[in-house]
Amino acid sequence: MMMGRIQRALGFQPIPVSTILFLSYFVLWLAVYASDQLAAIPAENDVNVTQALSDLQRITARPHPYNSHANDDVRDLIFRTIIERNQDIEIVVDRNSSGKWVSSTVIGVPAVASYFEGNNILVRIPGTAEKSTPGVLFSAHYDSVSTAPGATDDGIGISALLQLISYFQQHPPRRTVVFNINNGEEDGLHGAHAFLLHTWASEVKTFVNLEGAAAGGPVLPFRATSEDIMRAYHKGVNNYHANVLSADAFERGMIRSGTDYQVYIANGMRGVDFAFYRGRARYHTRYDAIPWMEGKERALWDMIQAALGTGIALVNEGDEVNLSSTRKGVWFDIFGRVLFLFSLDSLLTINIVALVVGPITVLLLLALQISFSRSRAEGHDRRLVSDTTPIVRALWGGLKYWIGLAAVVGVQVGWVVGWVHLNPFMLHTYPYTVMVSTFTLSILAFLFVVNLPFKARSNTDEPQPSSPLPLLFHTYLLTYLLLIICTVLITKSHVSGTYLITVWNVLVWLGCVVGTTIGRGGLIFSGKQTLALSGEEEGGRSDQTQENREGGHGLTVQAVSEENERTTEHTPLLARSRSPSPTQSLHLQITDHQTTYTWLPLLLIVLPLPLILLSQVVVILVGALSPTLADGGSPSQVYILFAMLSGIAGSFSWPFLVARSSSSTGSFAGGLHRYLVLLLAVVFVVTTVPGWLAGLLNGKGTTLFGFSVWTESCHIYPPFTPETPLKVFFQQSLQISPSISSTGTVTIVPRTTLTGVAEFLEDWIVPRIPSARNVICSNSGVDKSKAGLTKCSWPSGQKLIPAPGGDHRVNRSTDVPGRWDWVASPNIWFDARARNEVYNDPSGPAARISVLGRNTRNCRVYFDQPVYKYRVVSEGYEDNWELQDGEILADTGINEVRLWTRDWDKRLDLEVVWKNKEEGERTGHVACEWAEYESGMVGLPAQHSASKIPAFEEVLTFLPRWAVVSKLSDGLVEVSEEFSF
Repeated sequence: MMMGRIQRALGFQPIPVSTILFLSYFVLWLAVYASDQLAAIPAENDVNVTQALSDLQRITARPHPYNSHANDDVRDLIFRTIIERNQDIEIVVDRNSSGKWVSSTVIGVPAVASYFEGNNILVRIPGTAEKSTPGVLFSAHYDSVSTAPGATDDGIGISALLQLISYFQQHPPRRTVVFNINNGEEDGLHGAHAFLLHTWASEVKTFVNLEGAAAGGPVLPFRATSEDIMRAYHKGVNNYHANVLSADAFERGMIRSGTDYQVYIANGMRGVDFAFYRGRARYHTRYDAIPWMEGKERALWDMIQAALGTGIALVNEGDEVNLSSTRKGVWFDIFGRVLFLFSLDSLLTINIVALVVGPITVLLLLALQISFSRSRAEGHDRRLVSDTTPIVRALWGGLKYWIGLAAVVGVQVGWVVGWVHLNPFMLHTYPYTVMVSTFTLSILAFLFVVNLPFKARSNTDEPQPSSPLPLLFHTYLLTYLLLIICTVLITKSHVSGTYLITVWNVLVWLGCVVGTTIGRGGLIFSGKQTLALSGEEEGGRSDQTQENREGGHGLTVQAVSEENERTTEHTPLLARSRSPSPTQSLHLQITDHQTTYTWLPLLLIVLPLPLILLSQVVVILVGALSPTLADGGSPSQVYILFAMLSGIAGSFSWPFLVARSSSSTGSFAGGLHRYLVLLLAVVFVVTTVPGWLAGLLNGKGTTLFGFSVWTESCHIYPPFTPETPLKVFFQQSLQISPSISSTGTVTIVPRTTLTGVAEFLEDWIVPRIPSARNVICSNSGVDKSKAGLTKCSWPSGQKLIPAPGGDHRVNRSTDVPGRWDWVASPNIWFDARARNEVYNDPSGPAARISVLGRNTRNCRVYFDQPVYKYRVVSEGYEDNWELQDGEILADTGINEVRLWTRDWDKRLDLEVVWKNKEEGERTGHVACEWAEYESGMVGLPAQHSASKIPAFEEVLTFLPRWAVVSKLSDGLVEVSEEFSF
């Protein structure tokens, strides 16, 4: 009686299997999600978080891009704060580092040539080591983009550095510490380049860079150069939040962003890049502000403790540390409490051992089991056992796992196609809804295929496999194939995030070993065996036997009792041996209840740890990748990745989904109870159909007014909210042309451009902008950093022409000495002129182009014929043709040079040499940029006469609540004029 109850509660039956699987997935996921939250701020710590939050509020009072007067105010604020809090500190505002370089901010986007004049704030705290040792650099940028106050990008980083400066001033480090509070990161990582020109750059070989490529939440070491850097993180931080997959995603361009990290490593330094990754939809928008920041002061503390803990470990390293080590690492945490850290070479070694030892071990155990099974069968009458299972059924038993896998892949492909074509941005706002949809679909598809009824019959009443072991062997083969692929990726592409497959393969191998040893018919099994009669003549008894088999783990659970045949006075003294009828068969039975529960240790071996690791990967990738579609990321790529992750999560349970079926016990053709299967089906419908239906009825120009109003209010379609808005990218351009009339006036053609996702931009956003008339939308000519998006442009109208602000007399001076072959038309924005030059360089024709912009620090020169070298001449700066650190231009030359000055209203002379030696007309255009607008500059001192951009203010006013605007390029306004000479 007691054993029967235990068997019903824990045996390999639908209810126990369904309950334990459901609880395993639910509880483990909740544990991972709970551990992913921000930790509380300790009551006692070495920094002042309240003070840091106050600093953050002052720094992010308004947008402060490099090309704004607010930027100067923030620099002065930071400088005063450091001086007031730290006596006798070594600090300098570097106004001497000027240089030129060719770099790309975003991976995959062509590099741009720049000239930049830096004004970084540098702080140096000498080390206490007796002999000179390379120091540690802490870096963050104080400029923001023009469309955001910059709370997380990078106000938190600056606030954290202010606390670290005070800490190391009070606790002298062993190694020298240098702080680069740099300017100009947002427009091309210029502040990091400028730092490398300063003498203090030669004192550091290690860096800790603080970034903010999202909107708060936990801080992640996005990238690290080597394993030893992460060991410093491991040593100094208490609450871990790390996964090497973020580095893999960055290196492969899945996240369209760049940080100073790439500048420092290009200079031979080692280090780590700390950054936020959640809420990227608010990144570079007005929502990158303290009220919208996830976690607020707790997010600030998370950045401080990550930088401080790692920094303390690095600055106190001994001389034995190999600063030139480039050994790649693999790292991941579990529940934020344990950090696993080892080298990529170690992972490769484990993979090779698993590929060699694993199959040999499994094959040996299977051979031993077959041998033991044959020896056990010899003790029974082989006449009584007839194994005539049809070959078709045998093939089906071996192939159904792989057919089920193929079915899962097939339905997942259809699932991806459905979302991508109907409502791809559902992932943007409701990523976990989409994940649940694909997870339930993978389970249902596999269940359906592997439990299809099979009509082929045999003359043995052999029960269906009710042990997880057969499918576990197939799972091992699957993980083995995946492990081969991962090993190739490690050797060819240095992909570090394949550790999950390694762990999964090893645990499934262990499960196969354990199952083969102690499972049904295992090598050490010693249970009682007997023979049982089955067939039509058993009548009612066969039903009872079949029901008992449902709880069994082996062939059957219920043995045949001799008491079923009573001895009477009519019973012969010598019983006649009775042979089974043609409709009867005899088969081996196992009666030891121990075999009923062997599925539990197998589940505990193969399910929890892989599920935990995968869940943590999902949490990070959902936060980091879901919003990238608005930046032009490929929906198919992200949906395929999420479908793969969900399919893997479901496959952890596949060996436990197949058991025999019975209407009397309520099972649904498999190891899951029919009610749980019904629940999975309902969940799939609820998480899939509304999104598909909304996209089908509203998208692709088939908008239904009443339905669209409802779906928009419910944020189903368009699937965006103020917390997860859709980003559109703004720029206004003004083309100046000389007048052909006698009046001498110039022609100005202003155009407003919005770049974004085509279906929402064209149908939902642009029609709401009052000035949007004669709109032209196209996929061609889109900025390369926004590839995959569509741009819509229209004439702005004379009422929306921007004003540069500043002193109107600046660019009207004609006192520019020399002869000029081309002079820009008189205008209120800039003065430019050009002439041919002859230098001591026979490689090609040369020219000088002189530019002065009014109330701006940023101008550009575009060339229709590529130039192959350039230099800049300005007051107090001597330049040559060489780039930074011996960089060279590409053989194809460059078509654009960006010019940045540290002072307002400053003239720069750009000298260039063309690649083409042929004589002829040289053409291109000169442009200047503006990034200030009235609503973003509220509260600035009265002496700043800021520019006005009414077209941008119009877009801010009339955007839908679920959309938000960001900058397309360095300037919100670009004014240009063509040249030819």
